[in-house]
Amino acid sequence: MHARFLERQAQWREGLSTELARRLGLDPAADLYPHLAAGMALTAFDTVLWRWSESEAGDDPTELAERAFAVIGTSLDTVG
Repeated sequence: MHARFLERQAQWREGLSTELARRLGLDPAADLYPHLAAGMALTAFDTVLWRWSESEAGDDPTELAERAFAVIGTSLDTVG
């Protein structure tokens, strides 16, 4: 199941990076930002899901997502 999840994440990363490059007018073959930003976002999402599923205290997934994106937010704000 985990292997399938990783396979899907690779597909999502490719789709996200392609769309991000298109929206920002970047060349995905030359610019690192779209692929790195997509990877960071998916890693944040994965971390939130794992933390939430392992939480005995019933952590709020929305709050976890907000915290995760606050950590990576400054890196995502820098394009190019």
